[in-house]
Amino acid sequence: MDLSHLAVDNLIQTRTLTDLGLDAYGIRALGRAGKLKRCSHGWYAVAPVDGPVPWQGADHWESNRLWHLLRLKAHLRAFADRAAASHQSAVLLHGGRILHADLDVVHLERTRDDHSRRRSGAVIHPGGGHEYLTVTTSVEHPGGYLSVTPAMAAVQVGLIGHEQGHIRALESLVAAESLLWSGATTAAELAAAVEECARHPGILSVRHVLVGAESGSESAGETLMCLGLRRLGCGYRQQVEISGTSFRVDALLDDDSTILEFDGKGKYFLPRGPDAQVDPRAALAAEKERHDQLVRLGYGVGRVGWPMVWNLRSLAAEVEAARSRVRRRSA
Repeated sequence: MDLSHLAVDNLIQTRTLTDLGLDAYGIRALGRAGKLKRCSHGWYAVAPVDGPVPWQGADHWESNRLWHLLRLKAHLRAFADRAAASHQSAVLLHGGRILHADLDVVHLERTRDDHSRRRSGAVIHPGGGHEYLTVTTSVEHPGGYLSVTPAMAAVQVGLIGHEQGHIRALESLVAAESLLWSGATTAAELAAAVEECARHPGILSVRHVLVGAESGSESAGETLMCLGLRRLGCGYRQQVEISGTSFRVDALLDDDSTILEFDGKGKYFLPRGPDAQVDPRAALAAEKERHDQLVRLGYGVGRVGWPMVWNLRSLAAEVEAARSRVRRRSA
């Protein structure tokens, strides 16, 4: 029996399973076989007989994201219009990125009252009187899924655990820049959301980092790299196309001769699409050829990895090393 034909957004209710004659033992057996996975009370995620498992991604992060979204949609379906996605759950629902935010817990916000509640794997926050919208893109459920706005979600994700101050606020920056990049929100909407949360503890740190939010970052690593460049006082442009090539670089510094590229593992080891195949050796070889061609064109190229985005001194050293290579070649 292929239950996926009865599922909507890969979700099926327990009562539908029992109507089909499945008892608790049968449901558990399907769970052990990897065909069902419990999302919340009364809801299961369904894997098709043939095809990708909806809670398994290309890596651990992608699997966590997919599983979080399934659990979120199950909770939203259970609450109907009485709750909306919020915080990091809403960021993911709108297609945004997060940094280190906890995906073990689904975050919702009540739409009709100001009571808060915790249940297994979920927090239902009191309603904030925010604007809500219905997400219908890339979903099957005819009613869509209710959520806070993308701008509000980006602000909220930096306000959880506000005692961590600036580090937590970086969650807001990563989320905001991903949503600016996709066109889901605007700088004006982000500013309005910050003002709406003006009395919330931790908002000062969020306000501070969002002042410099840009729309050119294609990954969380690029967001943090460019934040570091701003702190170092380096002017730059993002996603610049290099004349005479098909290359687009992450950041071209204002001397027009120094390039910084963020190097994450995903560039070499993760597929770029659902049917894509990855050959790490070929990806590394292509990146080396790209690097060498940029050098032959006279650019100084700096490579920035995750450890470097957390260490301004290391980032400054990489910038200076790339600039020095340009000076040596032109001397």
